[in-house]
Amino acid sequence: GEGLVSNAGHEFPALKKQDDDFKLLRYKHSPPLGALEGLKFEEHKILLDPGDEIFVYTDGVPEAVNENIEQYGNDRMLEALNAKTDNTPKGRIENVMASLDKFVGQAKQFDDTTMLCFKYFGI
Repeated sequence: GEGLVSNAGHEFPALKKQDDDFKLLRYKHSPPLGALEGLKFEEHKILLDPGDEIFVYTDGVPEAVNENIEQYGNDRMLEALNAKTDNTPKGRIENVMASLDKFVGQAKQFDDTTMLCFKYFGI
């Protein structure tokens, strides 16, 4: 259950402890990958207990815009992740995608929306 993560200028992962809601894991970002040769990236340890979940995503999720050029943002994403409709990793991604689609409406997007969610079951 011990993990080592490094962030190369991307979004903060969201972690859900077994009996809690998803929350962003906030820590200092390293510079973007490939920005300069020889950069060192900070490593952060996380400890997962059985039943914990992690959600990672590209910036196209919180930066998606609606017809009024308002961003979807992390708050809406976390609300969709924490919805109590389908608590499987697949269901959580479907919740976020449905929420995102509703928010965006017909607005054309400029970035991808890639998401991954997994649940740790232990060894």
